[in-house]
Amino acid sequence: MTTLDSTRSRPESRDVDASPTRVQQMRRWPGLPILVLFVIMLLVCTALRPQFVTAPSLSGFLAIFAPSICLAIGVGFVMSVGSIDLSIGPLMGVANILTVLLGSVGFSLFTAGPSGAAAACSEPGLCSQGLPFALAATIAIAVTGLFGLINGLLVACVRLQPLLATLASGFVVTGIGLWFFPKPGGSVSSAAVSAYGTPALLSLPLLAIAVVVLVAVLLAKSPLGVRMRAVGSDRQRAYSALIDVSRTTVLAFTTAGVLAGVAGVLFTLSVASADPTIGVTFTLNAIAGAVLGGAALRGGRLDPLGPLLGAATLGLVGVLIDALDVPTYFQQLASGVIIVVALAATTRTARARKARS
Repeated sequence: MTTLDSTRSRPESRDVDASPTRVQQMRRWPGLPILVLFVIMLLVCTALRPQFVTAPSLSGFLAIFAPSICLAIGVGFVMSVGSIDLSIGPLMGVANILTVLLGSVGFSLFTAGPSGAAAACSEPGLCSQGLPFALAATIAIAVTGLFGLINGLLVACVRLQPLLATLASGFVVTGIGLWFFPKPGGSVSSAAVSAYGTPALLSLPLLAIAVVVLVAVLLAKSPLGVRMRAVGSDRQRAYSALIDVSRTTVLAFTTAGVLAGVAGVLFTLSVASADPTIGVTFTLNAIAGAVLGGAALRGGRLDPLGPLLGAATLGLVGVLIDALDVPTYFQQLASGVIIVVALAATTRTARARKARS
């Protein structure tokens, strides 16, 4: 009798033990490796350059890398449905150009022609006749959201391969940006730039990042976020579960387009001008940051905190290289090597954790 009772009690204890603790859940989190790497990089940067942890320095760091964080989170949404977006950097560039042009010359940019509008937005007497900065930024974000919607329709409804579709749309967007603004220049509202660059820890860059991350997390936890993960995990099962796969994919791309617009506005506030050639670098950094943060190229994962840490870690790579006084012509090489090593270490850790589970 005792033997039977003890035998019956074993499954119950096994069930109790099977429930994961908070420590086990943390160890299974895909973003854990990049969190550890971020902390290590932060400690190293602080040791090499103690002034980095001061409020003005951290505020400047956040102001510079807030666009990359927004883009990495946007790419994470697209990756969650098993796609990729190579146009997200050029979309950011278009938002940057539109914010400068609309804030300088307003809607007259459509009548003055590209060269005329670009020249006028650098003239002190003409560049103050534009729209209020908030309205110009809102229109720029709406435009990039529309481009994101078009990307989603090309992938979900026209059935184009995401890599080729977004690569082509990225070229188109870059061409439009160069047509409107052929070379870097222009100016932005000095009041907006001054407010954004306030040297305090609780500054606008931190507030902007917090709002973007909060909205992204709420969206990831919403029913739409669940559908995105379901589509990325197994499209056939998503169809069987009566999930509108096409609509979900379009919304993922649209979200990425909106976040690219936000990144463009933040970049505009950071540099106080327009640059039509920034797209490619930001695209590669955004994808690297998302992958570092645990986003899976095959889809099925959606966690904005991971890409946030991934993009911030890439920013710390730049700080580390600068602190080590690496020559300018070696910085791109050093950054690339560090990114490859970090990606390899993160992937290997994730595979080992998956094998253990």
